[in-house]
Amino acid sequence: MTKIKELISKERSQYLVFIGLSIGVVGLTGILYFSNNLLFQRFIGGINPLVAASFIIFLGVILLSFLLSQGWFAIFKKENLKGLFRRSALAAVFVLITILIDLKFVFPADLNILFPESLLFYPAIGFFVEILFHVLPLSILLISLTSIFKNTNHKNII
Repeated sequence: MTKIKELISKERSQYLVFIGLSIGVVGLTGILYFSNNLLFQRFIGGINPLVAASFIIFLGVILLSFLLSQGWFAIFKKENLKGLFRRSALAAVFVLITILIDLKFVFPADLNILFPESLLFYPAIGFFVEILFHVLPLSILLISLTSIFKNTNHKNII
């Protein structure tokens, strides 16, 4: 228990960012669930979205704690503006490509969640996807690689 307290104390800003994002996701999910509980059904089936959000947040805390304890991961880093502009420009290029593809090809009308629900839905489901399809596989991969290459410095694996 002492190690957990030390980790939380040392990585306080990481946990605060995660808690803030989690509260936002639960809020968005709750608003959507109580206004139209069928919005999530296509993506998570009959599972109550608030239960799914709680499970994913719990999983996220466990994964974040493990990754932070190994020094492998950080949610939040202070950076200079040059790096921020570079990453923002790269993100804008990907957004532009996505928009052009969306305009060029015809997709089914019910593929996306429509405005205004989309403003609440996509940030919430994006958080779900980030934990389940990015952080969880990354954790499994890093655990596997460090187990296989025990004599290699962990920084070289990452």
